[in-house]
Amino acid sequence: LLAWEQQGQLPSLRLRLCGQPAFMKGREYYAKLQELAGRLRQVEVDFPGHVTGQAKADQFAEADLYVFPSCHESYGLTLMEAFAAGLPALTLDHAGARSLMRAEFGRMASADSFLTALQELTRDRARLREMGRAAQAFALAHPFAETAQRLRALLHR
Repeated sequence: LLAWEQQGQLPSLRLRLCGQPAFMKGREYYAKLQELAGRLRQVEVDFPGHVTGQAKADQFAEADLYVFPSCHESYGLTLMEAFAAGLPALTLDHAGARSLMRAEFGRMASADSFLTALQELTRDRARLREMGRAAQAFALAHPFAETAQRLRALLHR
């Protein structure tokens, strides 16, 4: 977002960074995110912390796009939660994303192409809504409970 802001073409955006610092230098990373967010002049940034239940549903309901810049995610549970809420997604290329992402409901990008993908996705709000409907249909057809049951069966074997 800082790079986009420096280009002078940044549309009105609001960023919500949900979650709590995790293990392995999580607090240092969280402090870095807050410092970087403080440098933004055209983007409103909120840090609502760890959200669950209705608070999580409210965060999803107010969003247009789920941005998932994690470098690793084995299954992609948060992606599926976003899809189920009707959100398209932008994610880095990792195993969890590769197994779930489809062009009709989001983009998978490299670190080098992430900004370009974000710019393309946010240009067309109507297209984002269409992608969100496709993401939701996908999530409803692939409920996590079924995946969990398959995993349980594999572990029992």
